[in-house]
Amino acid sequence: NPTPSSVTWYFGDGTSASQMSPVKLYTTPGTYQIKLVANFGSCLDSTVKTITVLPSPTAAFIADDSTNCNFPFTVNFTSHSLNATSFQWDFGDNTTATLPNPGHTYNSYGNFKVQLVVTGANGCTDTLRKTNYINIIQPVVVMNNLPDSGCVPFTKFFTSTTTSLDPV
Repeated sequence: NPTPSSVTWYFGDGTSASQMSPVKLYTTPGTYQIKLVANFGSCLDSTVKTITVLPSPTAAFIADDSTNCNFPFTVNFTSHSLNATSFQWDFGDNTTATLPNPGHTYNSYGNFKVQLVVTGANGCTDTLRKTNYINIIQPVVVMNNLPDSGCVPFTKFFTSTTTSLDPV
């Protein structure tokens, strides 16, 4: 009090702003000295505060196999997450795990979303969801055969339609 005629914010990363209440996005972890200089006409005042921007973990994972035509189907997951200290897996079939590299057995047909939430030592989190990542689909074979009878000599041409995750 009173309101300054102008202000300058120095954000500690080489950028500045002249708005009264600016918003600043920090994209790099680190410790920053924030300086506010207030101009009251013939008087200047300033204050300095330190903030710390914490690194976030990055969730990443792969599976050793993601498709099968039958169950039970066991999949081994490997986390490639960075800066993670805890892991929360959701395998999409109402089961979970907290190991970094779990194995999981699916016991039904379907397309399953897999989600991994990782937390870093500082409490920051990241989430990766892979929709329809695990696919267990029963193959379907249909014979397309008409006519089914005839007089001698009878020639029959057989055809089929196959739907499968794996090539036939």
